[in-house]
Amino acid sequence: MNRANSWEQLKKEAFEGPLSRLYERDALRAMWRWWLEKRGLVANKHALGGPPEAPDQLLVQQLEADVALLQAGMPFQYVINEAWFMGRPYVLNGAVLIPRPETEELVQWILDDFTKVPYLRVVDLG
Repeated sequence: MNRANSWEQLKKEAFEGPLSRLYERDALRAMWRWWLEKRGLVANKHALGGPPEAPDQLLVQQLEADVALLQAGMPFQYVINEAWFMGRPYVLNGAVLIPRPETEELVQWILDDFTKVPYLRVVDLG
């Protein structure tokens, strides 16, 4: 891709365009914000566009590499090496399973049912 002049242009041409057939619009919006944050950028009042300064070439290359991984079927959580579970972020790699919402519900159910048990420990063995 040619050097993007703005974050909005980069988002449309290098992120939304290639991924629009794989993900719904709301998912892409959330993924874009999460991607910006994980790459050291925080979406400010230009939330859908990104930081006000123009993107640098290294970041454009990182985005293109990440989009290629997503197009190849890699889950977004593995691309950014993070997933949330029980309100906390966890570092992921290919050797770690992505926490499932069903597991989170099960853990919460157990915690709710055993509130009077002191020092309850929950271990997920997969």
